[in-house]
Amino acid sequence: MTRAARPGDTPRLIEALSRQPQAAMLPLASLHAGGLRDVDAPLSGATEMHGWIVETAGGIAGFLGLSGGGHLMPHWPGADWRRLRPALAGRRIAAVIGPGGQAPAVLAGLGLGAAPRRHQDEEAGFALALSDLRLPDVGGYDLVPLTAAHRDLARRWRVAYLAELFADHGAEARAAADVAQWIAAGSHRLLLRGGVPAAMCGFNARIPDTVQVGAVWTPPEARGQGLARRAVALHLAEVRDAGARTAVLFAANAAAAAAYRAIGFRPAGSMGVIELAVPAQVPPCR
Repeated sequence: MTRAARPGDTPRLIEALSRQPQAAMLPLASLHAGGLRDVDAPLSGATEMHGWIVETAGGIAGFLGLSGGGHLMPHWPGADWRRLRPALAGRRIAAVIGPGGQAPAVLAGLGLGAAPRRHQDEEAGFALALSDLRLPDVGGYDLVPLTAAHRDLARRWRVAYLAELFADHGAEARAAADVAQWIAAGSHRLLLRGGVPAAMCGFNARIPDTVQVGAVWTPPEARGQGLARRAVALHLAEVRDAGARTAVLFAANAAAAAAYRAIGFRPAGSMGVIELAVPAQVPPCR
C-alpha cells in the first residue's frame, strides 16, 4: 500500500530509515526536528517536509520526502515510482537527492525524465566511526564557528562552490540564504591558518549520534595543502567529544575522496544528486 505520510508516522519512519542512516540523513534530520507535515498542510520551516510511505506486511518498505524548496528525497529501492505520480501531480520539483541510482529513476517515474538538468552526478559515499578518526597535524591551525563577522567571505566562497560543483553561476541570493542559515544553526566552521581563514566546512544534516559532512570548500589557489582534511577532522573531533559516534559524507571528486580517506573514512554506497535547470511540475497522468 502507498499512502501519504502523517506526523504520527514519524517514530516508525525514523526506525525504518535508521537501518541505513548514511543513505537517509536528510529526511532523518527533518524527522528528528519534527518536520513531517500532513501533505495538504503548508510547509513553513527549512526542515519541514511532506512525505509518502510504501507499506508492506513487514512494515515500511519505502519513503519519499519532499521539502518546501522542491527537493525530493527518495528511499525506496527497486521502486515503481509511477505509483506515486498521481499523488504528486502538480508538485514543484527543483532537485532530487537519493541513494543508489534512485534519483534519475524517480524523475522518470514522475514524468520528468526529460526535464533539463543543470547538474547530475552519482557521488561516492563514505562513513566513519568517530572512534577511528585520524587527526592530522593541526599545529598552527584553529577551527572557529562561522559567525556574522565572516558573512561576506563565506558568501563569496559559497558562490564559488555553487559555480564549480553545480554550474550555478551568479548564485548570490542562494549563497546568501545558505550562509544565513548556517550562521543561525551554528553548523559550519572556518579553518584559520595563522589567524587567516583558509577553508570552510560544515554539517548539512545531523541526528543524535550521526553527522553528515557537507559544503567543504578550499579556495582553488590553496588546494593540495591538506586544508580540507584538517578542517573536517577538527570539526569531527569537536562533535565526537560532544557525543556523536558516526560521520557520513559524499565526495564530489577523487581529490575530495582521497582527503577523506586520509582521516579514516571508508566507502559506503553512493548518492545521486540531480538539480533541474528550472523547477518543473509533476505532470498529471494521462
